[in-house]
Amino acid sequence: MVGACLNWVFGAKCQTMRTRYAFTRYNDCRPIYSLSTSRQVRVPLIMKVPWLQTPKRCNALVELVDLAPTIWELVGLDPPQGEDFDGVSLVPLLSGATVTVKDAAFSQYPRRVTDPAAPWRDNSIIHNNRSTFTHMGMSIRTEDWRLTQWALWNGTSLSPIWNKIVATELYDHRNSTLYPVNFELETVNVASVPGMQSIVSVLSSKLRSAFDHPEQ
Repeated sequence: MVGACLNWVFGAKCQTMRTRYAFTRYNDCRPIYSLSTSRQVRVPLIMKVPWLQTPKRCNALVELVDLAPTIWELVGLDPPQGEDFDGVSLVPLLSGATVTVKDAAFSQYPRRVTDPAAPWRDNSIIHNNRSTFTHMGMSIRTEDWRLTQWALWNGTSLSPIWNKIVATELYDHRNSTLYPVNFELETVNVASVPGMQSIVSVLSSKLRSAFDHPEQ
């Protein structure tokens, strides 16, 4: 799809530039509703830019919303006027100008709970109308932590009900590297461990801000 878009924009010039993007996908403890851990939402990204020849592996936090700004900068286009975009260009990472472009990455994953006594059972709801969701899991991943909060879902306004959090998960990544990811660190939920409430509070505030929801 990316190649087709570039060909449409640049025509034969794109073939001369030989720009290539290769994307592969794998799914990035199962407390209550969880499927919003790294194993389910983490996505590897491989990029090739002909004029940046040195192969390298980058451990920085990035998001799929960063792809559009990256492509625009690489091909010399300005972003569409009058549009808001959450992503940032990854060119500084590709060129080696910096080792990080953001301090957090965000994701969300829906659920439809049919049995409140066993909310983890048969609750998949992907590829369905958003009005049929019952819960939404929203996550923030920093270098040291992953916080996921599960909120009841308003199927009319299509938004989480932030004052009705039904589960909170906090996973400690302070003793791991971003690559390779130690998924076993996301089998022990430390949200209720004494001393962790301040971490939960700070990350929760960032999570709500990222999803444009005020504190409730």
